[in-house]
Amino acid sequence: MSLIKRMTTARTLHRAISHASALYDGQQYERAGEVAGEAAELASSVGRANRAALAWTLQARACQALRNPGWREALDRALSELPRIGSEERALIAWEARMVEASGLVSEQLVDEAARAYSEAISAVSELISGLGGLFADQAYHRIDQSRLNLATLEHWRGDVSKALATCADVIDSSRRRKDGPVLLGALVARASIQLLLDEYDDAHDCLEAFFHYFPETDFSTTHPIAIMTLVLRAATEYAKGQALAGSVDEAIDNLEQACELAVRVPEAATARAEALGMLGRAHLVSGRAERAAECARAAADLASADPVITADAQAVLGTALFSSGRFEAARQAVRAGLDGVRGVDAPMARLELLALDAEICSALGRHEEAVALIRDAVRHLVLASGRTGTTGHRQRLLSAQKNYHQRFLDMAVIAAGQGVRQAGQAALEASEAAREDTLAALLRQTSGTLDPRLSELLAQIDRLRVLCVERPASSTAETGPFGPPLSYWERRLGELQAELGQMVSGEFSRLYVPVPLDAEALVAASGTAAILSVTATDDDSEGLSGVVTWSIPGSAPGVRSFELSVKETRILHSVMSNDRRFSSRWDQIRDGVAAQLIPVPLRDWLLANTAVRELNVVADHTLRALPVAALPLSAGTVVADHAAVNRLPLLRLLLHRRAVSAPRDPAATTRVVAYFNPELPGSMQELEALSDLAAAGAVELTLIHRAEELAPALEQTSPDVLVLSTHGSGEGLAYEFQFVGGRPLVCADLLGLPLPPFFVAAACSSGSDAGSDPTGLIATALTTGCSALAAGAWDLPDESTAKILKSVYGDIAPSGQFTARINSAVKSVYRSLPRASPVDWAGLMVTELPNSSHEATHESDEGH
Repeated sequence: MSLIKRMTTARTLHRAISHASALYDGQQYERAGEVAGEAAELASSVGRANRAALAWTLQARACQALRNPGWREALDRALSELPRIGSEERALIAWEARMVEASGLVSEQLVDEAARAYSEAISAVSELISGLGGLFADQAYHRIDQSRLNLATLEHWRGDVSKALATCADVIDSSRRRKDGPVLLGALVARASIQLLLDEYDDAHDCLEAFFHYFPETDFSTTHPIAIMTLVLRAATEYAKGQALAGSVDEAIDNLEQACELAVRVPEAATARAEALGMLGRAHLVSGRAERAAECARAAADLASADPVITADAQAVLGTALFSSGRFEAARQAVRAGLDGVRGVDAPMARLELLALDAEICSALGRHEEAVALIRDAVRHLVLASGRTGTTGHRQRLLSAQKNYHQRFLDMAVIAAGQGVRQAGQAALEASEAAREDTLAALLRQTSGTLDPRLSELLAQIDRLRVLCVERPASSTAETGPFGPPLSYWERRLGELQAELGQMVSGEFSRLYVPVPLDAEALVAASGTAAILSVTATDDDSEGLSGVVTWSIPGSAPGVRSFELSVKETRILHSVMSNDRRFSSRWDQIRDGVAAQLIPVPLRDWLLANTAVRELNVVADHTLRALPVAALPLSAGTVVADHAAVNRLPLLRLLLHRRAVSAPRDPAATTRVVAYFNPELPGSMQELEALSDLAAAGAVELTLIHRAEELAPALEQTSPDVLVLSTHGSGEGLAYEFQFVGGRPLVCADLLGLPLPPFFVAAACSSGSDAGSDPTGLIATALTTGCSALAAGAWDLPDESTAKILKSVYGDIAPSGQFTARINSAVKSVYRSLPRASPVDWAGLMVTELPNSSHEATHESDEGH
């Protein structure tokens, strides 16, 4: 081909592709596709692979705008041209093609495939950096950060908000460093959106303030006008959302209406306009304008948004508006349309809202069986969302924002149970479990072997610094000296490392948590011959404590009902759980009323029906963590402890995670015990005397420690069956301290990495007050590091009565069997002989025990204790 002809062809191709692009911008998508296709055919025929790939990609975009599945064929032809293009240009065109591919896959709800396409776009353009260095670096990083922001959106949909926040933060740093204004602004808006979801209003406000600060200074010369308008609309929407959440609803409505009026002038920005309209509808709902909310939601749903989650959100607003107006069937149609729109999208929070609303509509219509099925489906999505959130702090903020869901689910389950719906109890079990303050504790055992290697190094640093702080000579406290920095520096550094350790443990368990939909049937089956009692407090105000009780009895379907304690019952019960003796002496005045509310009649009858001691798995949350279940009366002369060994689990999920399998021990083998007894506590000395007598008789092998530093070598050398720490205790989480007279305390963090024995008696005040809900607390830490059963203090343990109980436990100690049964047997033998009837004196030892693989057989063998 002659030079003149080649130049003529090149100009023709350039004009054709530019014309197609202009048609696309003018929303003449069908004509744009035709022109782009003709240009692509011409480019292919003359061997201009780069132009062909660009034209095919543009045709694919036009097909997507028309919702035409032919976009895939056009894109495949674009990708087939890539091998014939030079390296630097190939990378840029490949990035463009993969981004278009991802957009199409998102519109078809193939989110995982879209994430793959975004990743391939990043890989393609990364070749520019590795192959050509700084020449194309700015272009490459600009495109990489754009792709990463799109990936952050998908992470946001999935509920992985910690990962999405981290991605946005990285893009903000990268774009600010490169002075890439458009990408920086997009990342600021994306981060603000996630922070508003987590109620981090101040951080979101800072991001939006930064947006408005940088916007006038930004160079948009290479940015498409539609992209600029979309960015402005998103920022205005998020700003108004923050106003609405902060209570300034009227101001938010004014700002959103202005944003929507502006969006009308740019029809191409349909997705951003739909988001603004949806948020405007929510604001109208809050202000009580249901009809106006429905209008906005309909308009948002009718727009051709490329974001299925925004469309689903609009349908949720429409359904809520119609439901509040009493148009139930129309509301269900809106909800169903929303669910259909995200059928293939992994967006648990969007589906959660729609399913919860659908359940409420069914409940209002009297379709209680449908409502229960929807509740169970919604709870599974809540578990997915909470499990993916990432760090514990983010999880807690997300769950605190979703407390309304838990209340709604439980209320509907109670109503359904009253209507005889058999699965209402299962739904309540699942909803109650999802409402626990921290579901991470359930999987501590499972993730204990997969902690980040940094954890062990951090522990080593803490150990080295602690030795340094304790053993450095007095002269080293001076500001200068032969020993380097002053002691105050090392002590401060030690505190910093301990704080970092707490964050790392909490964060690691969050990161490693893989959510599994909860199944009430599996929980009931795992409980075996034991019953389940779940007490979920939902309201604790000046009128008293109220909530929901769910129970399961072997051979029967789970049940659920509400409970409501009077102001007097609530006050005295709280005083017992906090060991306030001013009111705990009044236990007799409220014990029967509390038992009637918290022990359902079917469960009470089951416990009383057999003379043998049964097992009761109990989980209680919120203000009732330290609930003295063992002390609740069942009949005129008996309490729960007379009929059941109580296993206080932080989460029912633990029933699904069996204890670690250890080397088999002969039941007749001598029990090995490592122990510390505080010489300043008379009760501890009585315990020491009892164990010493057993050791002298050859019943136990007793190894005593006297300093915190002696624990690790004692555990290594003796491989004990039981660890006993009988002393004063104080603190929370990994900073909880067991006091050692004359030496440094043993902190909970010291236990990480130690080979703890199967049984652990933590006879120290409030050592178990968190009831296992804190993933850095003693119970969770012990279960993580090898323990199968732990007895800990629910409150400040009375010295004398605790000693009596534990002396009885030691007299029946064995290297295997069920710990709950042994503690219960000891409690039964002691509590009636105490001069006071308050549970403060005898019900403070909270026992948490993981299931045994031979649970039923072991239980039967231990029933006589």
